[in-house]
This record gives sequence, C-alpha cells and structure tokens, in this order.
Amino acid sequence: MGRIEVSGAKLAEPYAKHIGKVKFQVTSFGNPRSKDSPQKLILQMLETKVMEERMTNRP
Repeated sequence: MGRIEVSGAKLAEPYAKHIGKVKFQVTSFGNPRSKDSPQKLILQMLETKVMEERMTNRP
C-alpha cells in the first residue's frame, strides 16, 4: 500500500467519538492553505455519503 503523507502542523492527538452506532476517528491537523472550514468539509462528506446511498438504493 502507498504511504499517506499529511502536510500541516498536528494540533491534537487523535481520539474516537461514538455517536449512536457510529464511531468517528477524529484527528486534527492544521493546513494554512485550506479554503474550507472543518464544518464545511464534514457537511460535504455527509452530503456525498447520502447521495451514494440514494444511488445504491434506487428501485
């Protein structure tokens, strides 16, 4: 497998967050070149997931 490289400064230690039956692995890295907020990135990920599920569950 390829090596994953993270650019930016590490802001906090990773931790797990459970919400219902879902486990989130949370990591925090700073990227001074980023144009999107963390909240916007999370919403984009959730929107993509919903769209994928809708496409796979079509009759």
